[in-house]
Amino acid sequence: MKISLPQISLPTLVGLLVFCALVHLDATEGDTYWHVKAGEWIYAHRDVPRQDAFSYTRNGAPWVDFEWLAEIVLYAAYALDGWNGLRVLASLAAATAIAGIAHILLTRRGSPYLAIVSAVMAFALCHAHFWARPHVLAWAPLAWWAAWQADAGAKGTPPPWWTVPVLAVWANLHGSFTLGLVLAALAAAEAAERLWRDGRLSVAAAKPWGLYLLALFAAAMATPYGLDGILITQQTFSMEKSMAYIAEWRSPDFQGGMHAFEFWLLLVIAAASLKRLDVPWARWLLLFFLIDTALRYQRNAVLFGLLIPVYFGKAVDETWISAYGSAVNLTLNRWPRRTSPAAWCAAAAIAFYFATAPLPLRDTGAARGFDAAEAVGAVRAWSAGGDPGPVFNDYGLGGYLIFAGIKPFIDGRNLLYGDDFVARYAEAENLTSPSALTGILAEYDIRWTLLSAQSPAAALLDHLDGWRRLYSNNRHVVHVRESPASPKP
Repeated sequence: MKISLPQISLPTLVGLLVFCALVHLDATEGDTYWHVKAGEWIYAHRDVPRQDAFSYTRNGAPWVDFEWLAEIVLYAAYALDGWNGLRVLASLAAATAIAGIAHILLTRRGSPYLAIVSAVMAFALCHAHFWARPHVLAWAPLAWWAAWQADAGAKGTPPPWWTVPVLAVWANLHGSFTLGLVLAALAAAEAAERLWRDGRLSVAAAKPWGLYLLALFAAAMATPYGLDGILITQQTFSMEKSMAYIAEWRSPDFQGGMHAFEFWLLLVIAAASLKRLDVPWARWLLLFFLIDTALRYQRNAVLFGLLIPVYFGKAVDETWISAYGSAVNLTLNRWPRRTSPAAWCAAAAIAFYFATAPLPLRDTGAARGFDAAEAVGAVRAWSAGGDPGPVFNDYGLGGYLIFAGIKPFIDGRNLLYGDDFVARYAEAENLTSPSALTGILAEYDIRWTLLSAQSPAAALLDHLDGWRRLYSNNRHVVHVRESPASPKP
């Protein structure tokens, strides 16, 4: 009697491995807290915020919360299972995206070998930016959108019309939807090039693309903020002072050994230069853009990892793998193409075990919050349970203060605060301007501070008259002012 084992396809196995690898990592980060709180606010008010209600320095100022839909999802995960719910949600979103890359490469672009290499590449570049935040929820839409647009550009006809509402949902999920518009425009350019080379370029042939692009623009406007939601991308990249301060928007540092992006970039360059890849010029233009943006802003290495396999996978397979990897592919091609119901049940059981097993890393996600909670508790005891007054806080802890019901001086919504405000805060926190800190303390009548233990501003506060250190641990320091309020200049 022959017993057949449950069959699991390569993309399903990739997704399961990625989920199990990520679900016990710390997925919380400073911005996670305010995103959850914003989702709670939206749920309670049945509306999206249009003015800031969380900080005291920008209270009432116009606010375009372009990630409102993702914040509802994050809040729902938190309401369901706390920090564990957020970790599972983020792990599931990342696993879906990377499994999607494997599926795209396996069914549309090339060989199983290429699918595995591409999944490893995507995981390596996404891993450093794995947080329970809206951008992780946008990874899967980005990968599939790229596949649809790449296919359409190769065929010369627009993608199906049902992809238009997908962009509308994406536009309410995360600001990366504007890249989706760019990819659609590149697909139209690639299609025009193919039609021109075939002698079939005409107004009639271009009309479907024109209508499709107009429909996409209308879908991008289908948000509570209309055109303001589209302009977010341009406004973000114009904040040069803020980007120089915020770590994830800085250029990658290659000094500490081989960087993951450096390795994959060199591999892609070698594959493209040692043998000429038959790729349309629009895709070369995309490659140059992805390299440039990843070298400028390290968080955009994720775009490189998700898009390069989709747009260049088939050419790499035809040029390199089909010629030199036949033995490997012969073995991998025997892999089941579909996952059997029994294998789905087994994969779900394994995923459930890893999501619920009480391993030591289970509590690390909330460690940052508990740590700050002790500091905030010390301040509330100092103020006898009353309002402790305005705070000058670390940029990364602003989200936690919002979560704790305290209006911060600043948090991760740098677009709300503006480039000059963030730059002035950075000067005060880093003491790059001698009077920046004391000026802010006086102007905003700061009564207490919550800063990183390594902050230059915290070190100066130890020596300022009228200030004393109330609480400290290896991560956070709290100072309180005990002298009368200083007159505002």
